[in-house]
Amino acid sequence: MGITTSSSDPHLGVLHDLLEALNRSADVCGGLDRVLERLLASLSLRTGWIVLRDPTSEDGAAGPGFRLVAYSGLPLDMALDRAAVWAHRCTCEHACVNDRIEGAYNETRCPRLKPMESAICRPAHGVVPLRVDDTVIGMLNVGAPGWRPLKDEELALLERAGSALAAALERSRAHERLEQEHKLLAYELHVAREIQESMVPPASIELPGWEIATAYEAAQEVGGDFVDVVPVSGAPERLLLVIGDVAGKSISGALGMVATLGAIRDAARRDPSPARVLARTNARLRGRLRADRFVTAWCGLLETETGTLRYASAGHNAPYLRRAADGTVGELPIGGPALALYDEIELDEHVVQLEPGDLLWLYTDGVTEARDPTGRVFGYDRLQELLAEACDGTAAACTVALRDRLKAFCDGRAAGDDVTTLTVRRTA
Repeated sequence: MGITTSSSDPHLGVLHDLLEALNRSADVCGGLDRVLERLLASLSLRTGWIVLRDPTSEDGAAGPGFRLVAYSGLPLDMALDRAAVWAHRCTCEHACVNDRIEGAYNETRCPRLKPMESAICRPAHGVVPLRVDDTVIGMLNVGAPGWRPLKDEELALLERAGSALAAALERSRAHERLEQEHKLLAYELHVAREIQESMVPPASIELPGWEIATAYEAAQEVGGDFVDVVPVSGAPERLLLVIGDVAGKSISGALGMVATLGAIRDAARRDPSPARVLARTNARLRGRLRADRFVTAWCGLLETETGTLRYASAGHNAPYLRRAADGTVGELPIGGPALALYDEIELDEHVVQLEPGDLLWLYTDGVTEARDPTGRVFGYDRLQELLAEACDGTAAACTVALRDRLKAFCDGRAAGDDVTTLTVRRTA
């Protein structure tokens, strides 16, 4: 159209301020009415309305496929409740849909201006395309006093305003879409956490002659640690004890956790022997986890009537056993590779006898690798000292003591990894 403006135009300062406000605004859509009012006032215009293309819109205050998002100074003949004015597409909306709007222009054939038409006046309004790249997303429409055609310099200023407005609207809509995606993700993570927590056994389990306590705390919304206490079908005096850690955090770790725990439970129904449970779990995970994922796991079969514990370990941390007779704390022997690294694995089974008062303590590496504000790790020495000093009571008390000592050590620092424990005590 070849429209130019003078650098001395008095409206440029106001327009510059308006565009700066648009660029700074996080919620452009929420303030469009105020933006439109200010734009009209800066150019001494009377009426304005903004419509955006929206194929799903059922808004009665715009033509089909459009949504009215702002308006100011509409005369009575263009009131929004006048269906004859707003229910159908106008000339400029048809041009917008057909991508025939190149730049700002005066529209003299708009059916919405028919009520203002007279024998001596053919009303006109300015049409400014709101363009993002090569796509017209909507239109800014303005009317001067008396519905006179706009001057070239006015159209040029409006075109500049339209470009900035379109960019700001697109940015605002992208921000809104991102917020909606974040809300959806937060909701899905919340549901995933609830599902994951439902798979964790109760924090305290009491059986005749036994106390069992579990604790699970994910470093993020969901995690990859798992712990389970499974009664053996047909043998109520036997319990399968499981604890483990899937490499990876958040969603990837959680998916691995669900897959691993499901595989272990399925394998235990066929044969609760710890080594065979882990071997069958390995075979199932081998084709389901990504090549860079693996799982450390410990599985034990406890005879509650005799206190005999048979167990196998697949790359997991060594459990600690605190003997009631002399208060000594020692690691139980372990061995074997982690799960999902090899097609087939062979694991040794170990046997240990738990006497009345003895306490078995299992954990994931989130405990020993927790750091204080200076970067020091909690480590194995502090853990063993804690077990010797504070774990001569109930299984639940030992679990609480560890949690409190760990939080005090970290001094408010967020856990870098999931923290999971399983404490088993044979009562006197």
